[in-house]
Amino acid sequence: MPAAKLDRTTVRLLALAWVLTGIGAAALVVGYAEVPDSVPLYRQPWGDAPIVGAKSIVTVGRFVTMGVGQVGASTAMAFAAAGTESWERLWRWAALTAGAKTLFECAALLATPASPIETLLLVLTGAVVTLFLGCVTRWWWKGALRSPPRVPFLHGLGVLASLAVWAGSAIAPRFTL
Repeated sequence: MPAAKLDRTTVRLLALAWVLTGIGAAALVVGYAEVPDSVPLYRQPWGDAPIVGAKSIVTVGRFVTMGVGQVGASTAMAFAAAGTESWERLWRWAALTAGAKTLFECAALLATPASPIETLLLVLTGAVVTLFLGCVTRWWWKGALRSPPRVPFLHGLGVLASLAVWAGSAIAPRFTL
């Protein structure tokens, strides 16, 4: 039996997610000299001061590589869910959320610290994730996310590789401090 194909909307949104991630990466490459010497590594949700590290390729680049890991895992899962409308929808929107989040975080890193622009970008980051989580909750509540599709071996490897990129990027600064 031939593999199911992705819906055209899924293809478009996955492509957009990768473009947003690429724009964030390009912005950091072009604006690297403008990145402050102290880079946020982790922001607590309750608003305390962020944990920061020294500016380096690792601490700045991790914003992009974490996004690549998130978009990559979502892309692999979208391919695995091809042909199952509700699950394919979940993963295409997860990818788009991750791409937008990556772009907003990269732009926030280039904004003047504590400026209204940085604040707006951080609020947008939280808002896009919150909106996605609200949609997923609604889809689940309506019963659209029952019986997840089987994940083929190669797609599973893609997910694991992408998550390894994300996790490695998340913990890498701990070894450079």
